[in-house]
Amino acid sequence: HDLSAGQKIGFVTNGSAGFTARFRQSYVSATQFDNVTVFNSDHPSRAFGAQAVGALTAGEAVITMGGDVAGIWDGTSIISSDIVKAATDSYFKNNGRIVRASWGFRYRTVMASESNSSSVPQGARVVKQDTATPAVTVGSPAQIAGLTENDIIIEVNGVRIGENASLEEQLEKFKPGDTVTVNVVRAGQSVSLKFVLDEIK
Repeated sequence: HDLSAGQKIGFVTNGSAGFTARFRQSYVSATQFDNVTVFNSDHPSRAFGAQAVGALTAGEAVITMGGDVAGIWDGTSIISSDIVKAATDSYFKNNGRIVRASWGFRYRTVMASESNSSSVPQGARVVKQDTATPAVTVGSPAQIAGLTENDIIIEVNGVRIGENASLEEQLEKFKPGDTVTVNVVRAGQSVSLKFVLDEIK
């Protein structure tokens, strides 16, 4: 579910007595489109931050002011409702297993503002999670395809990555065994890579 920073939302919680529902208003404080958060290609999150509204319990529903279910509070952030639906669909379709494709890299979003100010393309830059976690997992489809740290992913199977088409949403379209063309910019040069996807075990 698409949310934007500053958007008004509500938390639906159980009251302490009589199982009555309570509604607490809040605002989205952060979205997937920032240039700081490092994302894991193998674990879709589409998480959104929210302004504090008091103590919250993991599992509380988050709704928009239009009445749509936007996601679920996991204790630290809002997990988008489409992530929950995709996991549930996979579970029932695959006899109690959630089947997801393995890519094997970490990245952060390169937004239009950074692209314009730094003369780099908009997309997703492959980066380390921290000093102990590599940008590209050893033995992963990403490493086998030739993806390297600081590559900027600009296109996946012909779809241009940007604020209207996030990398995470594109990665989720594929299943284990698929062959996917990923175009990157490396040191100013365009490079085309072929990924053969594995399954997350």
